[in-house]
Amino acid sequence: QRSRQIGWLHFVAMASHDYVKEMGPYKKGDQPGAHRWIEYAPFRLMSGSWEVWFQRQKVEVAPFTFTNSLVTTVNAVREGVGIGLLPIYMAINMQDLRPLDAGLRLKFPIWLDTDFDSLDTPELSIALGLISSAIDPQVMPWFRDEVTALPDLDDWRKIRDVAIARLG
Repeated sequence: QRSRQIGWLHFVAMASHDYVKEMGPYKKGDQPGAHRWIEYAPFRLMSGSWEVWFQRQKVEVAPFTFTNSLVTTVNAVREGVGIGLLPIYMAINMQDLRPLDAGLRLKFPIWLDTDFDSLDTPELSIALGLISSAIDPQVMPWFRDEVTALPDLDDWRKIRDVAIARLG
């Protein structure tokens, strides 16, 4: 097999607009205990839980909701349950999500693995071309090495629409 990195997946703190209306936006330096947090279990395993991040500020954070499902995390954030770390591209597609400048960011490399024995098939060639186009950091800034915590989502939505039209 051959592996190559094709981009980065960035996670930032997000809340729903309803949550922000109710609790106010969390900003870097605010007291975390004044907010409700959604703990995504895999981050705990990678030493990325809310407690680990906020220990550096000498505060205790008890997650309001704890789940091992990203879908549950997304739905809980969208319903206004609390603040969760979500992939930043979700804010492009889900207008009810709002990235927060919480000073907490996480990124993971996106790898593409291919099987040398299957490289010559037309199906794989088409699939690889589609994946490479769909996750192209040169075109789509949300997959780049560095991403602004609070991007201009309207600009990103325009870029997404152009990219989708190109793929069409």
